[in-house]
Parts: sequence; structure tokens; C-alpha cells
Amino acid sequence: MSQESERTDSRGTTQRSNSTFGRREFLAAGAAGASLGLAGCLGGSSGSEDIELDVAVWAGTYAERFEEVVAKGYEEETGVTVNVSPAGGEILSQLQAASDDDPPYDVVSADELYYHLGVNDGLYNELRPENVPNLENVYSFLKEKPGQGMDYGVPTDGELLGIAYDAEAMSGADWEQMQETDDNTGFEGVFYVYPMMIAALLSDARPGIEELYHEEDHSAVFEEMEALANNVDIWTGSAAEIFNGIEQGIITHAMWYSGMAYAEADVNENISVTIPERTGGYVNNYCTVSGTDHREEGEKFLNYMLRPEVQTEWAETGYNFMANKNAEHPGLTAEAYPSSNDELESINFVNFDRLGDLQSDLSGEFDSIK
Repeated sequence: MSQESERTDSRGTTQRSNSTFGRREFLAAGAAGASLGLAGCLGGSSGSEDIELDVAVWAGTYAERFEEVVAKGYEEETGVTVNVSPAGGEILSQLQAASDDDPPYDVVSADELYYHLGVNDGLYNELRPENVPNLENVYSFLKEKPGQGMDYGVPTDGELLGIAYDAEAMSGADWEQMQETDDNTGFEGVFYVYPMMIAALLSDARPGIEELYHEEDHSAVFEEMEALANNVDIWTGSAAEIFNGIEQGIITHAMWYSGMAYAEADVNENISVTIPERTGGYVNNYCTVSGTDHREEGEKFLNYMLRPEVQTEWAETGYNFMANKNAEHPGLTAEAYPSSNDELESINFVNFDRLGDLQSDLSGEFDSIK
């Protein structure tokens, strides 16, 4: 069984995924020869200025903020050169096309789907937690999350499913309202799983998004998805199309990803964001790539990424939620994002290990409904 989907610009670029496992799928970034202290401090070491780490991340504004905050900070501290590639949806294909001993990247970003595919395909090195002491302060829920965990990577950041809306036309929104309103709406139209997560939350046939893992409950999910689709005027994977659509009055509100939505709201007073009480999201894990010459250095870089001060600055520019429980979020997102294990447990994340071949049914019906 082979099922393909594309997500364009949801994280800055088109993402293609295939549930048939390819040979290579993840990127890796080594961090420079810096010595790790117990507190996770990194200092420059002999020869570190000669090391170059190739790191692949989501494209668009995500890559820009990653380079500005994480990569440049690490370079300044260690002398290591960090080459950031906004590879986005090309991460998998580039790794699959490379030879086992010559991957194009040392470190890569992976959401739940890319993590699932990469682990099953042997594309990542097993994580050595002793080389990443800052994991101690990562929320235990994220370290143990079913279908992801941290056997091959460290959780760093993520986004929730939210609603961006016209602040002049509306005072707020929720998923039910998106079904019932006569106003035109916008929706993720490229990658099926997030709209289907919302439909599962609305169906109430099972707790959370459990309906997705049971084929006999898919009809209930599809019914809710059809009700949502009745008011959709813009199906897209482009953040720009969503925000332009609101600005031009084509739509009044849209399901979108919290980090990008809050970033837009911070510079555009006409747009506000709400996170419904029942919602879903995704978490990024960063992994070192199998075959890299910089595995240990890559783990040092992962450790740097988890520092509370790095995570705080990253949150202030990227508006994602952070994995380190000691990280601080800016005022715009401080109340919206989970700040405890209990709150994280209330968020729905897809377990692609469980979803398996059911992806084909969900993706095919989503395209039909659109």
C-alpha cells in the first residue's frame, strides 16, 4: 500500500509523504567540538572552527527564525559553522536519494509522520541521552509520547491547531462554529490528517481522536468533515493565502497552525487567534542522521537547542510552543500554550504507528470531500 499526500507551505514548503517506507528520510546536524558540562553548557574546543554541521528544517519563516536564533547563537558560542537548509518537504526525498555513508545532512527536523517513516526506514541514529543532558528539563509527556518518544531524537518545539480570524468581524471562533456559520472559511487543504483530527474531535464517537484508529468509526468522522467543508471557500496549504484571504474579506476565519497564526497576529492588528479547548497539534523531534560523520557533535547541537534561554528566545521569534518546561513564552502565547504534562496530555497528537494503512482511507475520503 502506498499513499501520498502533500502539504504546501504549512511549514513553509510542499511536504510529500508516502506511507511506503523509503530508504532515507531524515536530516542531521552535528554540533561542534564543544565540551558538555553537567548543566548542558557548551564551550569552544580545539578544531571546532573547522566543523560544519548541515541541518535541514522546515522552510519559510520557520527556517529564518531557526537560523537567526538557534544556528547563529551556536556558531557564536562554539565556532562551528551551522549550514541551515530550508528543505521542508524535500527532507525525505533527499535522504532517500543519498548513499548510506554520505547523507546530505547531519541533523534534521521531523514531525510525527517524518519521525515514524524515518525510524522505520533506519534513517536516524539512536539517541544517546547521556550526550543530551538538557533532556532532563523536557516535559516527560513529550519524551514518552506514543509513536514518537525520544529513542531517535529529541522533542524541541511544536504547534497547535488553531483558528485565525478577522478581529473586526468576529470576537472569537471554535470548531463547532466553523460548521454552523454562513461565513466562508479557510482550511488546510493539502495534508489530510489535521482536518480529519478536527472532524474526529467533533464526532464524539470515541474520546479525543480515537476514531481515526478505528475504521468502523470513519463514517462518523467523514460526516463531520463534510459539515466543515460546506463553508470552506479556501482549501490551501499556504499561510499567505489564508492571511490574504482574511485581509481581503474572502474568508472571515480559518483553521491554521498556531505558530504561524500568532506570528501574523503580532504584526497584523486585523487578525486574532484562538485555540479551541479541544484541539490537536504536532511536535518536532530533531534527529541525527544515520551515516553522518558528526553524530556526537550533532547531539551537542541538540543539547544546545534544549537550553531554556535558547528555547525562550526561539519562542519569542517563532511563536511555537517549546519542549523545555523552563522556557518562557511571549505574552501573545503564554496563556494559549500548554505549560504542564497534564495540559500536554489534553492535546491530541497523531500516532502514525497506530494509524498505519488507515491513512489511505482517510486521505482518499478527504480529497473526495474537498
